[in-house]
Amino acid sequence: WPICNLTLSKQGMLEDVFQSGIKPYYLPGMESVSLEFRHVRVRVSACEGDCMPIFHAETGEVAPLTTGKLLKIVFISQPLTLETAEQTIMPWLSKMGRTEEELKVFLKAVKDDPAGYDNRNFGAAPKGFNGGWQGPGGERWSLYFRKNYSPDIPLRLGFRVNYMQVIPQSEQAKTYYDALDEIIAPVGFVIERNPTKFGPDNGNEFMEAKGIESTFAKLSNKLNDEIKSTLGDSRFSAKPVKPTLYSNEKSTRRKERRPFPFVIVGFGLVLIACVVGFIMRALGIRRR
Repeated sequence: WPICNLTLSKQGMLEDVFQSGIKPYYLPGMESVSLEFRHVRVRVSACEGDCMPIFHAETGEVAPLTTGKLLKIVFISQPLTLETAEQTIMPWLSKMGRTEEELKVFLKAVKDDPAGYDNRNFGAAPKGFNGGWQGPGGERWSLYFRKNYSPDIPLRLGFRVNYMQVIPQSEQAKTYYDALDEIIAPVGFVIERNPTKFGPDNGNEFMEAKGIESTFAKLSNKLNDEIKSTLGDSRFSAKPVKPTLYSNEKSTRRKERRPFPFVIVGFGLVLIACVVGFIMRALGIRRR
């Protein structure tokens, strides 16, 4: 992935993003809302602030106004194991105002319950793990972990710069969506259309590339080993089931039984006709 040095001006402009080497493109169906970009290693800095650690962004989003000012820019990392998550967040802790002890408590909660650690009612870490600071222009810089819905790679790290609190409400309404127009690139730049790939990468492909065995594969292999140890390899191998003679005879018997209901019905009709004829004959004799 290319390394891009993004220096945000005090206000934060869409031109800053393009000048860094990041190449945003139109996200299908969102042309008037935001732009997306993928696969960059970005070092973000403010015009009057320190340079941040390099952030490996699998995907990212930038939302501008018609004036060219940024409402926000967001970077999302690749899926992270608990060990990788700890290593990735460590250089940011002092900026976030968080401690290593707080991080360890959070990661333990994720390890114990990857799916429900942030549940409001019974989760061990209902507020997740996040923190931030104020930039030189009053904008909000923040980092946060988000759920990845996988017990093997349960987290992603998000990095966001938000300018909404420093832009007047009257100016925030000047979006491309309200103007019914698609986002326009700064002078001298072009926004790519119809990208071949967009959005997050395939999770299974990522795990295979990193050599991470999924929990499902581990359970499946464990179950197979237990069956083999119980039944033996000879009985464990699946064999096609041949049709039995019993099943053929049964189907043949059913075919042979089909004529009997018609014979019974015919016999019943004949019997009814005889009874009716006998009654009619008896009534005719009486009339005479």
